[in-house]
Amino acid sequence: MFHHLFSTIAALVLVTTHSPVANPGAVGLRWLCILFGITLFFMFIDRWNRRAMALPLGAFHAGFAEACHRRLQVQTVLLLILFALFIHILHLPLLLCPDVVAWVFPFLRDFSSMAFYFLLQSGLWFLASKSAGAYTGTDAKAFIREQMGLSLPALLPWFLLSGIHDLLLLLPFSAFQEVFKSTPGQTIYFLCLFLAIFLFAPIGIQKFWNCTPLPQGPLRHRIEKVLRLTGTGCRDILIWPLFGGRMLTAGIMGPWSRFRYILVTPALLRHLYPEALEAVIAHEAGHAKRYHLPLYVLILAGFLLVSWALLDFFYQGLLLGASFFFLPHLPFLPPAGVATGLAIALTLFFFFFYFRFVFGFFMRNFERQADVFALSVQGRADHLIHTFEMLGQLTGQDPDKPNWHHFSLSERMDFLKACERNPRKILQHDAKVRRSLALYLCGLFLLGLGGGYLHFTGAATELRLRLLTRSLEVEAERSPETPGVLRYLGDLYQEQKAWEKARSAYHRALILTPEDPELLNNLAWLYITAEDRKVADPDLGSYYAEKAVEKSRGQEPHILDTLAEGYHRTGRATEALGFAERALWLQRERGQDTTYYEEQLRRFRVPENPDSP
Repeated sequence: MFHHLFSTIAALVLVTTHSPVANPGAVGLRWLCILFGITLFFMFIDRWNRRAMALPLGAFHAGFAEACHRRLQVQTVLLLILFALFIHILHLPLLLCPDVVAWVFPFLRDFSSMAFYFLLQSGLWFLASKSAGAYTGTDAKAFIREQMGLSLPALLPWFLLSGIHDLLLLLPFSAFQEVFKSTPGQTIYFLCLFLAIFLFAPIGIQKFWNCTPLPQGPLRHRIEKVLRLTGTGCRDILIWPLFGGRMLTAGIMGPWSRFRYILVTPALLRHLYPEALEAVIAHEAGHAKRYHLPLYVLILAGFLLVSWALLDFFYQGLLLGASFFFLPHLPFLPPAGVATGLAIALTLFFFFFYFRFVFGFFMRNFERQADVFALSVQGRADHLIHTFEMLGQLTGQDPDKPNWHHFSLSERMDFLKACERNPRKILQHDAKVRRSLALYLCGLFLLGLGGGYLHFTGAATELRLRLLTRSLEVEAERSPETPGVLRYLGDLYQEQKAWEKARSAYHRALILTPEDPELLNNLAWLYITAEDRKVADPDLGSYYAEKAVEKSRGQEPHILDTLAEGYHRTGRATEALGFAERALWLQRERGQDTTYYEEQLRRFRVPENPDSP
């Protein structure tokens, strides 16, 4: 189940990090490459599955189900690599959703790309069902529906948050738009929707998974007895037909009793004797009694906080370093491609690191807490230990091999025996979990403070500005005959008050395009407003502003304002007022905001020292 969650999120990361390009290439050729890649991929997967079917199998279908599941995990990773090539090399999102549609409803571009991913994933599931169905009796349609049900819930928060967000932005209410786009409005929106998803998702997920209520009978009565004994309420006890019912597992989902479900697979009900089944249910009840489900949500939310506080700065820092040390020496690498590659790699690495080491640490220790809770309920460990032994025998799982979210079966059994001999170990483990949670929350608090400081003190903006400046410097070195790059570079230098660098960039661009009114205007503004006396020259700035007005035929308010500023600073007050009034009039005619131009006009009407800045 975790594999479905993480692979779906990885696909979503690949889609949402895609950057549209102006010239992605011929449409027909890109579609041909995509179809060719899909054909080769599925031919390879089909051959792989056929060879796996020819291998000798264990005596139990449960072991075969585990083998198929592991093989499908590896194949999904290969599919994600292929999907990444489609998204970022062949620009699949631009093929699926044209700009005219994406401009109105941006969510549709990402949605269509994820739909394409699930189409590919369905083909992978279909081929897997051919081998699985030969031994489990599961038909392809049921297998695909089951796998889709395991994957789609991972998209539910994104689907609702992004889809509803874009729909609300289409509402024709300006007051609502203003409040909704504000930081408090966005915060309230995401918190309310996230809370709704947290509460009601289990009701929808159990429908996705095709779960059905466990009928009345001895098995249900035993499960209900354990739940009553532990004081664990639930909405229902469900049969979970995972992998055709052959998987040996159980689960619990939902934060509170009204929204909580107990899940058991048919294979578990068949293979466990009654006391062992009670031990498993007591283990699941332990997750509820120790508040593990809300804590999981807290740790997931922590990932978002850590990402907000750190990920953007790590990405920009790496990209800034690459622009200094690698890109100048590797001219064949496009800066945009390097930026996209770094964004994908860093996001996936950070996602893997957090869930493997942070989330995984808490999962392993929460599972151990649930194990000893079952021991406390039954007063003995042998029933749960027998369950672990049977699980290893039926699935062929190495009892000494741990995974990222569970200790190994041997470690779990040894810990249960140790706790049975010395109950103080249970208290020690509970104290370890509490200390770990306290340390984690302190870390989140400090990261939140640090992230807030970086984001709200302007450090983030400054870093982005430096990154953009460095990217343009690299591009200017590679293409020194591109006036647009030089002009934008001059603009960035001027914004950072690097006056001499800005002057140099503008004059290099002016040699290439001496008639560009925007370039002339920006150079004029530099000479008129520069704080460095070595660069400042209002008279020369007024000269370039006059040329800019001439080339733009006096129809651009911001260029007229530059000339008015130059005249004002050189003592030509009457002319400054005339151009300022015309700039204000043009801005009003266009129905745009006039606040700045009104303020300029008021300032020009007040007697002022011409030499003042």
